[in-house]
Amino acid sequence: MRFAALLIIFSGAGSAYVERDLDKVAAKYLIVAPPAFAEHLDSLCDHRSKTYKVAVARTDDIAAKFGKGADGISAFVKKVDPKFLLLAGDAEAVPTFVRKSEYVTEKFASDPDVATDYLYGPPTGRFPAHSVDQLKMMAARSVEYETALPAGRWQKKISIVTGEGNFGALIDDALERQVYGILTGKIPPAYDIETAYAKPSSKYCYYPPKFGANALRLLNEGSLFYAYVGHGYRDGFDDIRYKDDSYPIFDKKSVNDVAVAEGLPIMVVIACSTGEYDVKGVPCIGERLFQRPRGPVAFIGGSRTTQPYGNGLFGHKLVEQCFAAGTETLGEALWAAKAATLAKDTSALRLQADAIAAAVQGPAALEPMRKDVILHYNLFGDPALKIRRPAAEIELKPRGNPGPGRSFSVTGKAPDGPVEVTFECARDKFVHPTDLQGDTAEEQIARRYANANNKVVVRSLASADGGAFEAEVELPESLKPGRYFLKAYGPGAIGFREILIPE
Repeated sequence: MRFAALLIIFSGAGSAYVERDLDKVAAKYLIVAPPAFAEHLDSLCDHRSKTYKVAVARTDDIAAKFGKGADGISAFVKKVDPKFLLLAGDAEAVPTFVRKSEYVTEKFASDPDVATDYLYGPPTGRFPAHSVDQLKMMAARSVEYETALPAGRWQKKISIVTGEGNFGALIDDALERQVYGILTGKIPPAYDIETAYAKPSSKYCYYPPKFGANALRLLNEGSLFYAYVGHGYRDGFDDIRYKDDSYPIFDKKSVNDVAVAEGLPIMVVIACSTGEYDVKGVPCIGERLFQRPRGPVAFIGGSRTTQPYGNGLFGHKLVEQCFAAGTETLGEALWAAKAATLAKDTSALRLQADAIAAAVQGPAALEPMRKDVILHYNLFGDPALKIRRPAAEIELKPRGNPGPGRSFSVTGKAPDGPVEVTFECARDKFVHPTDLQGDTAEEQIARRYANANNKVVVRSLASADGGAFEAEVELPESLKPGRYFLKAYGPGAIGFREILIPE
């Protein structure tokens, strides 16, 4: 009899994190899930409970007490007041808000509404799962990212793929300057950037017929962040046009080949509609990517047609927040970027963006576009995900007088183990030939692309023992005057020091 009672107890026992009495829910990390999913999130809940008080609430219980749909969930979330909110399910299982767009015009591409999870209040992410197996995979991948993923070079690598704007010379030129401004001024110099620009005349353009394969390679090699900036649609990114032909940069066929080898990138797509997650039964490319077992650990994308002005402001602020020293989690970085996009800003970039957008779309359109862009961009992933920036900082001290044909030594402090020291040019400069040389167009463009992305003048290897290391750096006679960076890397640690080579 006692054995039978125990069987009944254990067969009926569910997750300890699921709270059916909503009046008792008091959590800083709150998950809202449909009944079929609520019992299958314990791996993530166990991990998050080490830092936050965790609770899982069911959508049917919320609907019964607070009302149906997104408004009912929002009322419940407001009562609980969590620090983070995870919506466990696609938009059919856990509803989202659909709101009228502030900026709608017949002169430019726009949509009458926008789908958004931003209006729930706290930093919010979504696991767009269609099955229990998908949900478990998404939860396990988030835990793996923080606890089991080995430190490596992926933590210092940023992969950026950009498309052509084709908005006209004025806007395209401004957008290019904004992107280069972010690359050169907002991402700390200690990080390595590989850029692929889908403009055949650019030194950063990969061979166009194989541009898509290169974009996939960048994703599969692994990086801290993988960003795409350009045109997009529900099923993919833009095409690259070359010699009367067009080649897809990334489409839903490419998704089948996504299998990240090292690191799990946070993927940010500044484009239209790649995150349009509220169409029933048909996942957008952002959902498809996030549903891959070895796909990105998070995806940020727009739910409708976005505007270049809003995209530029938001992208700029998101980069700032993702690398801000005090920002630990992706959800906090995203929400801070949205707040900064709406805030008063007297920076040169903002003033220039305001002036150009006002000239093209009218001064009255600026505020509506800013209000729309913070609704457009949603997070597929865990909002409490800790960004895996390198945990340690390497201190560097050059000794000697760096210059053409000279050697100097570098001492520093780093975790014990191998240390790589590089002497590199600034990101907007080149130190290797970028002219077109080779027997075929593919060879010429591939060489130009590789040399444009290679900023390393010289590389030196050392080993840290007792927390200290020393390396010798020998500079070539051909070194030109200008700004350079002394960089160092060890597993889980990076550092840099600016070096000026005078005339």
